Amino acid sequence: MNPALMEIASKMMNDTVMIGAGSWIDASKKNAKTYQAWREARGFRGPKVDTPRFEAPIALDIHTKTVAWLERQLKRTGAWDRTVVVSHHWPSWDVLVAKQIVRNPDIALNPDYWKKNTHRPDREDLGVYRLAAYGSPMEAFLKRYREQIDVWCCGHVHDSIDVGLHGVRLASNARGYSYHEDGSNRGDGWGTFDERKIIDLADGVMPALLPEIDAAAKEIDALIDELRLLEKYVHDESDRYQCEIMRTTFNERCQEISRVAEKIAGLVNSNLEARGNFGLHHVISPVHVWAHWRDPFESVRDDDFPAPTTDPAANAILSATKFLHRLRNVHRKPKQFHRVQAYIVAKAVRRLEAHGVRVEVEQARSRFVDDSAFIHIED
Repeated sequence: MNPALMEIASKMMNDTVMIGAGSWIDASKKNAKTYQAWREARGFRGPKVDTPRFEAPIALDIHTKTVAWLERQLKRTGAWDRTVVVSHHWPSWDVLVAKQIVRNPDIALNPDYWKKNTHRPDREDLGVYRLAAYGSPMEAFLKRYREQIDVWCCGHVHDSIDVGLHGVRLASNARGYSYHEDGSNRGDGWGTFDERKIIDLADGVMPALLPEIDAAAKEIDALIDELRLLEKYVHDESDRYQCEIMRTTFNERCQEISRVAEKIAGLVNSNLEARGNFGLHHVISPVHVWAHWRDPFESVRDDDFPAPTTDPAANAILSATKFLHRLRNVHRKPKQFHRVQAYIVAKAVRRLEAHGVRVEVEQARSRFVDDSAFIHIED
């Protein structure tokens, strides 16, 4: 953990004032020395305090030991079917950034910024102190144990968050502090708290992805509508200036579709392809939508520059529409993936056999919901 970030968190968090740490100090002489060294580094060189508080080095020590313990548990084997991890803090900075709990990552995640602002913490209100106090950058840990963890429940942030990250479902359903600004006892996280929320461990990470998938589909659908409105103008070559504007605008919307498609495909693939890979390289391929126009105003002979045989605008709209259809029909239950894989394998087998190749398909069972298929070509 970065010392400057620890300092910022200690200055900004109520935990350092409200939570005592006497039991941790008394647990060993090493702990007492660590705490005293921390105080001296911050300019407190007086006698040992009577009521030591929960400072950053204490949190770091407990975190390090807890992560080591958790790693040992995840490496164990036994007769259990599901594994749920429960922690107070979030195991990711990516979530804090994605949910705007930490803003402007280009600045907020820069160690040079932390060092320069140690004595004036978070002066730009970026939520930098939350990096050290709300979560830990454990993305590599999540990737390593994604197949062992069915869901990771955490809190501290007074917001209900349910996301898929590196193949692990991270979920929080926080009611928050008991008080509320309207005087009720609902909790300051009531706006997003769902008292009926139930997580079915058999569903895997997919339910956490559905809001993102639906939002991306809605955005792409609206952009396709814009392309259809522009389509009738991009072929009107009577006005060169107007035609160029329409075509430029058309391609800008195509770029937006490509950007959204790449982002949502990356999210889906990074979360779903790890569990056995379902016999596929990816769950859904992104799409690059673009209209390649022939310049109607350039004087060239037809034999040098033949007229295109297809409509570039129509092709772009068709590509976007096909991706939208695939996105809306991404299989939303893990148990359905083995049927997708079986269909693709069967199709490949038929193509090979049509060319006279003798094929045998062997199914290998695994403890996950999918079946890994191996094709042996005997010819």
